[in-house]
Amino acid sequence: MLLTEWGRLTYNDPCTLLDAWVNFKLNPALNIKIGQTWYKFSLSGTTPLPEIPFIYRPEVIDGMWLTMGRNGSYSYDRGVELWGNSLDSKLLFGYIFSVTAGSGLGHFEDNKPKDFTGRVWVEPLKNLKIGASSFCGWSRTEIKSSLGNDIKKDLPEYSGGLELSYSCARYRFISEYLRGLYEGYLDVTGSEVFQIAGKKPRGWYTMLGVKVLPRMEALAQYAWYEKDFSVSNTGLETITLGLTWWLKENTLNNIKFNYLIRDAEESYGSKPRNMIALQVQLAF
Repeated sequence: MLLTEWGRLTYNDPCTLLDAWVNFKLNPALNIKIGQTWYKFSLSGTTPLPEIPFIYRPEVIDGMWLTMGRNGSYSYDRGVELWGNSLDSKLLFGYIFSVTAGSGLGHFEDNKPKDFTGRVWVEPLKNLKIGASSFCGWSRTEIKSSLGNDIKKDLPEYSGGLELSYSCARYRFISEYLRGLYEGYLDVTGSEVFQIAGKKPRGWYTMLGVKVLPRMEALAQYAWYEKDFSVSNTGLETITLGLTWWLKENTLNNIKFNYLIRDAEESYGSKPRNMIALQVQLAF
């Protein structure tokens, strides 16, 4: 697998390498993937971008998933991933476990501490899945004092999530709750005294999709995200209404229309506005 990104998500490079991996299928229940791929954390974060219900993932997913182990520098990393599911094996569950180098896309040379990510899910009833995700890793923080002394610290990060989903021919329902503890943030107090400040993000979302026509789905989602629940008024509420029309059934060819209604609390930071988004997706 080889995937590149051109434009918006790059730094100063004209092209950024995202996926670059090879997968070895030892048996139906065990796959070994070696190379660079994205962190498999949460149901939404594990789902490839062309397959997610809306154009954008909920803010709680991006707010926690994109910042794991890399100081907010992409959701990709190099390492080894083990995975398997019940689709073509006798497993009663699915799993993904990865060990990565903690260095992101190579923009930050930090290969010493490793990041560990895992997700497991069971299917107690047909079309019903219950799962959990976890992350334990490190973030490299560089402290610069007014005297020119540089100190680099590897600070721990933890995240966990619970998920519930149900899908059938006409309906689908997805709900997730996530919570984390990130130590890689700085409070500067004076010229030489630095304190490492903890940050505790959390949030949840619930979405419902209904096939109103064979090739048209109406969707609604409520999402709540707190940047730091140890500090008051850091939340963001988002209601997303969507309509998806498939150009051809059972394919990724579709047109998505989303309307996002957002309301941020006083200490959230930026004040996101309401937004209309339209996406045309073609797969060959």
